[in-house]
Amino acid sequence: MGRKKTANKKKNQAPPRREEPARKARRLDRRVFVSSLNDLAIIFGKSARDIEQWSRNGAPTKTAEGYDLREWLAWYIARITGSNGDDLDRRLKAVRVGRQELAFAKDQGRVIDATEAEARQMAIIDWMVAVFERLPAELSPRLPGKTSENRRILKAHCDRIRTEAASKR
Repeated sequence: MGRKKTANKKKNQAPPRREEPARKARRLDRRVFVSSLNDLAIIFGKSARDIEQWSRNGAPTKTAEGYDLREWLAWYIARITGSNGDDLDRRLKAVRVGRQELAFAKDQGRVIDATEAEARQMAIIDWMVAVFERLPAELSPRLPGKTSENRRILKAHCDRIRTEAASKR
């Protein structure tokens, strides 16, 4: 009797392909789980040794379903930004409250925008120029000496102030 020829299946088979972590990921209740630290290493672009180190240093632990990718991403973002999600939520809430308070203060007239502030400043400068223009006529009679000479000196001084104020507008 002759021997049966048997094909060696292992030699003829292609090596098993490494599945991408996204294909191996399982979804439960809108959460994505991966089964191994090697899959996490591929997702984060790190070595398996780095991921093992992270898991020893506070990264989310494996549950019965696997490693929760959402928790890992939140942990990673907190790690690289130096804060946790609660801190970011608190800061975002503070910004929103600040905007609401600013809008309320603006409605009450306690806060004005920049264009209105500039218009008010210009009105004050115009008022000051008008006061300086009247100054020589009002002060010169009260000063000792010749009224006309005092008026000329004061007018020249006020003209210089007016010129400086106009250049700052």
